[in-house]
Amino acid sequence: MINYNSNGLNASERCGAGLENAGTWRWVTDLSAGYIEDSCDYLIVTNEDFYNDTNSRQEIEFLAQHRAGFNGFDVVIIKADTIYNQVSGEERSEKIRNLIRNTYEDGYANNTYDGKLA
Repeated sequence: MINYNSNGLNASERCGAGLENAGTWRWVTDLSAGYIEDSCDYLIVTNEDFYNDTNSRQEIEFLAQHRAGFNGFDVVIIKADTIYNQVSGEERSEKIRNLIRNTYEDGYANNTYDGKLA
């Protein structure tokens, strides 16, 4: 990127550590607390169509596996419809924003410098 100056920090404490220090990845379907209750360093929100299409789902899971392996993140994948049905808010965009905000504020991340969603 033009004019990019690195501060020398990565998002993950174990960035580039490789598979010997891999994080985890999983699909989550329960948002009853209004946030991701398990460790969540990296969040992937996907459309129902991508979840139902085998090739698309494999690509999403490949991305999750990469972030877990390369960055050491605990990755959570969630369908947008799950958010729409279980998180408070008037509009769909507000529900997604609320999930991200609530997960950042109330959840925890085991593999980031600040313990927050990356």
